[in-house]
Amino acid sequence: MKKILALLIAIITVGVVDAKPKQAEELDLRIGTYNIWADYARKSKIRKKKADALRNWDNSKMAVAELIVKLDCDLIAIQEVSNNCYEDLLYLLKKAGGKKYGIWWMNVYPEGYKRQVGSAIIYNKKEFKLSRQNNYYLSETPEVRSHGWDETRYLRAALAADVTHKKSGKKFFLIATHGPLFDFGQAHRTRLLRCDHRSFHH
Repeated sequence: MKKILALLIAIITVGVVDAKPKQAEELDLRIGTYNIWADYARKSKIRKKKADALRNWDNSKMAVAELIVKLDCDLIAIQEVSNNCYEDLLYLLKKAGGKKYGIWWMNVYPEGYKRQVGSAIIYNKKEFKLSRQNNYYLSETPEVRSHGWDETRYLRAALAADVTHKKSGKKFFLIATHGPLFDFGQAHRTRLLRCDHRSFHH
């Protein structure tokens, strides 16, 4: 399992829009990011003897859920989430005491493909509401499922959503992604993420 990167906004772009402009109060958010290392990636490393067999998903999933709950984030972006990881977390977060959390997960690969994996956003559903949820690919053709630039092995996508803080009415947009591995793709990714995410909403 990869270590927690940090509680930061590097992978999450947030822009706040106050529904009541005359109120200048800040919205205090606890935001995190975590690569949980998908089960298929774990199996591959174990098979190649690059990771201990004890690090398989079945042995790790409860610890992952407990750590997410312990971090107590309002919003946390998680990467390398396969379909079975997603299904397990739906149940295990509640078991670990995280009943307040909702999960939005989107698979970036075609149905029936050997791997079903993507990123997800875990959010405090008691405090926040997600709307206008969409995803787009980090490539020259972001609205089409596609590889981007020098990233030819994996599909990379971004999740975009409008987020409303229920109590204050404040709204902001959020973008979360698992970035490309190589320099050229990273440079183009940065430029793409700066574009207005609303152009990808339908």
